[in-house]
Amino acid sequence: MEIEIDNAIFEICKSHIKIFKSECLEADYNYFKDKTQDEWNIMFIQSCILQTKNMIKLKNKLLSGGIQSKYINDLFYTILKYNHKYEQGLFSFNEINEWSIEPYLIKKTTTKYTLI
Repeated sequence: MEIEIDNAIFEICKSHIKIFKSECLEADYNYFKDKTQDEWNIMFIQSCILQTKNMIKLKNKLLSGGIQSKYINDLFYTILKYNHKYEQGLFSFNEINEWSIEPYLIKKTTTKYTLI
C-alpha cells in the first residue's frame, strides 16, 4: 500500500520527527537503526494519528502551517482506514492482489462473489 503525502507536511513537522526518531532509537536502537527517512516520516504520522490528542495537535499544527483541512482529513481517514484493515485482517480481493498482502494477514475477505 502506498499513500502519497505532501512533503510540506514533513517540513512542518521536521523538529517533532527528529524528537520522535531519537526517542525510538533510544528505546530500541537495533530495531530502528536501519529505517529510512521516509519510514520515520510515516511512523511519526501514524503514531500521531492513532492517539486522539496527538491527532488534534498534529491537525492544528498542519493547519497553521498552511495545509488545507480537506487534505488533512482525507489523509487521516486513509491512514485510519488502512490501520483498521490491517488490525482486523479485512481485505478485498483487489486489495490483496494490489498490495501483495501476505496470506497470514488475511482473516476475512470483504468481497462477496456470487456464481450464477
